[in-house]
Amino acid sequence: MKELEGQVPEALRPPGAIETAIDAARRRLEHLNAALTEARARADKASRDQAAAAEALAAATAHATKAEERAVEAVETLAARIEADGFESEAAYRESKLELPAISALAAEVEGFRTALGAAKERAARAVKASPSMDVPDVASLDTRVQALDADIERKSQEQGEATERLRRLAAIIDALVALAVRRERAQAEFGCVAHVSDIVNGQNAHGITLHRYVLGALLDDVLVAASQRLRSMTSGGSTSSASGSGKTPAGLPAWTSWSSTATPARRAR
Repeated sequence: MKELEGQVPEALRPPGAIETAIDAARRRLEHLNAALTEARARADKASRDQAAAAEALAAATAHATKAEERAVEAVETLAARIEADGFESEAAYRESKLELPAISALAAEVEGFRTALGAAKERAARAVKASPSMDVPDVASLDTRVQALDADIERKSQEQGEATERLRRLAAIIDALVALAVRRERAQAEFGCVAHVSDIVNGQNAHGITLHRYVLGALLDDVLVAASQRLRSMTSGGSTSSASGSGKTPAGLPAWTSWSSTATPARRAR
């Protein structure tokens, strides 16, 4: 018994100490259970908050993706509208945008124009009423005529442009022909002497003899002279003296010697 009492802590040996310790332990257990319950509740709330945050993050990510897509579509739409309105680029469009004072001034100018137009219409109505003739002009026909005249003017302008282009081409052709004529005159001045010599060589001269015929005739004359001299040396002295006295061809000499009355073209040219 004493051994068992010795195993009991000193603080629990007094009477009622065990009950007090048990009550304290029970209160501590209750406090811990309450803390555990609260911790579990906080953990559940944190899990729900985390799930809600994850959903919010996913929604925000999807929204951001859609916003980027809409931004890309908006940029493409803006570029298409800028190009459709006749602007070369977005920079040109932004440069052409008017500031608020300029817009106000333009609006005031448009309003003034509308006011002046209304006043002009009123004056025109009063003038029509005051005029002796009440015939109202056919505005539609006049408009049609004006459109026809505009079309005619546009066609004439196009024809004028085509005529101007043809005139430019003709002027270029004329300039080329003038340059060619100048080159031709220079060539004629440079090669005129050669052409004259060529004409003479080809027989266009006073005697009508080509250079080829003239050279052949000269060679023939030389051959005839040589043959005549050879024949003179072969004939006798008496026959030669009698022929020279009479002026006739010596006996035994052919008719084509230098004493013949028929001369070669080369001899006639000389």
